[in-house]
Amino acid sequence: MSKLKTITAITGLILIAMSPGVICQATTTASTSGLFPNPSKIGTIEELLEAIINFVYAMSFPIVTGVVLYAAFVMMTSSGKPEKFQQGITIIIYAAIGFVVVLLSKGVVFIIRSIFGA
Repeated sequence: MSKLKTITAITGLILIAMSPGVICQATTTASTSGLFPNPSKIGTIEELLEAIINFVYAMSFPIVTGVVLYAAFVMMTSSGKPEKFQQGITIIIYAAIGFVVVLLSKGVVFIIRSIFGA
């Protein structure tokens, strides 16, 4: 059941990302009408998602390094226990899968842009 929830959430995010003009439109009247200017310089959902992906992409390198070091520590301190050693291997595999997903997220943005001509 959780797999269905995950697929539904990803599909919803993709649909939201494909319709930035409907959900959020950048307005230039805010700075001329006396309101505070937008400090983030993000005007559309597409720009917001791109900023989030860039942040996650930049943070993934040190996080993966830390997780792999933790897994190596678990493996080294297993004291001959096969289940602890296997736990370290599993941590490394999950870290690698997560890192591949983060790397592919940049590619998905480019593919969606090329399909829709954005």
